[in-house]
Amino acid sequence: MPKRQTHPRFTRKAASKTQSQPPEARRSANYRPSFWEHDYILSLGNTYEKEDSIERVKLLQQEVSKMMNETEGLLEQLELVDTLQRLGVSYHFEGEIKKILTNVHVKVARHVNRVDRKRSEDLCATALKFRLLRQHGFNISQDVFDGNFGDGLYDEDIKSVLSLYEASYLSTIFDTKLKESIYYTTKRLRKFVEMKKPDTKSCIQKMVIRALEMPYHRRVGRLEARWYIDVYGDTHDMNPDLLEFAKLDFNFVQVIHQDELKSLSR
Repeated sequence: MPKRQTHPRFTRKAASKTQSQPPEARRSANYRPSFWEHDYILSLGNTYEKEDSIERVKLLQQEVSKMMNETEGLLEQLELVDTLQRLGVSYHFEGEIKKILTNVHVKVARHVNRVDRKRSEDLCATALKFRLLRQHGFNISQDVFDGNFGDGLYDEDIKSVLSLYEASYLSTIFDTKLKESIYYTTKRLRKFVEMKKPDTKSCIQKMVIRALEMPYHRRVGRLEARWYIDVYGDTHDMNPDLLEFAKLDFNFVQVIHQDELKSLSR
């Protein structure tokens, strides 16, 4: 009777060789103990749960909703929607935002959106329109740019370049021309940062530096809202009611997160 062959991977010799190897010591990062103990979590409090604060938030929300209905002009509407998103309060106005973007999308489909502005302002509005529609799931083609993906005429308008930069990161594999604009806009924004002296009051400079680190739509929403609240407070066209609403809403959302954390700890 022929002898049964043993698979070479399971020979006794290979097993003994493996067993003779000394165990590898596990490395330790020496992390400090977490201060998020149960007692500390339960001690977290927030002063924004008072009745007067709740009423103030409701009043400000109505004022912002009224502001959205009264805002006219394509660029002004799009900038308001973008501001609400960056401040982290857009979830309160999903109906109004959907209505605005739907109207914009209909105009794009019918090719009747004519903006009586300078070309640089038109590029800013077009790029912002493209980005917001893509973010909210609307079908929009790169053809809305009419082939202008880095014209030298826009070099002096850094706001338009930044808007095109942000829009280009929402391109698909089929948007070849728009993807190519990433190189031009990145180069132009870096040149802008290098030429300008650091200015703690320049909002556009802060936004350019942050965008170069990571495009807006790739960032964590709540962390971005906390950062943008400070930036928006320094803008020349800042709306006091909108800024106050954003601050109060951020604190109220923080209360919800703290309550959830307490429940999980229990």
